[in-house]
Amino acid sequence: MVISPHHDDEVIGCGGSICLQKSMGNEVTVVFFASGWSGIPWLSDKKEAVAVIQKEAAEAGKILGVDKIIELNFQDRSFPNPETVVASLISTLRAVRPNIVYIPNINDGDSEHRFVNSVAQEALWISSSDYFPELGNKASAAELILGYEVWRPMEIYQLSVDITKFISLKESAMAIYNSQLQQKNWCDAMLGLNRFRGVVSGKGDYVEVFQVIKVNHKLLNL
Repeated sequence: MVISPHHDDEVIGCGGSICLQKSMGNEVTVVFFASGWSGIPWLSDKKEAVAVIQKEAAEAGKILGVDKIIELNFQDRSFPNPETVVASLISTLRAVRPNIVYIPNINDGDSEHRFVNSVAQEALWISSSDYFPELGNKASAAELILGYEVWRPMEIYQLSVDITKFISLKESAMAIYNSQLQQKNWCDAMLGLNRFRGVVSGKGDYVEVFQVIKVNHKLLNL
């Protein structure tokens, strides 16, 4: 499962790893936190903006091989009550029951990314507990929880993943987000960061790096 604050964070932060997980035979679910209207500021009709960016996300997901997309549709830039968000995430986690979870890293350069990191970590441990049975049957605890980078390159990380075989798919998925590329050249930024990580790590031509939040060491052979 990838928990993504905004539509396109899933591609920038771990699009290559999504492809890697699919190549290993794993099912991938992407959960989007915000509805997405703020990502298209020139559209005054919020419903229209949401429809546009969620359609882009669905098409990008097909390129990456995403099996399921869940839209939580929380209002952009409003910071809803954390208890409400945690409850929604608990229900989602208990329904999907993921073994590996990707979330924004705790120090990413966007306040909503940091908020999603906080509520996701809370929901992850509660979802495997006996608390709140009304939100579904408790799930097994995720064995691997990784924090990805989007707005701010991480200074400290523990895992480097070679995504060279999947970089063309990642680039193609990002190219689908025309609404976002009209504002910033995210393709160049994303490819440049992954190339830099590859050079520094020596793990491959293109690499994604992650903060390891929780790990069962059997899963570190990525």
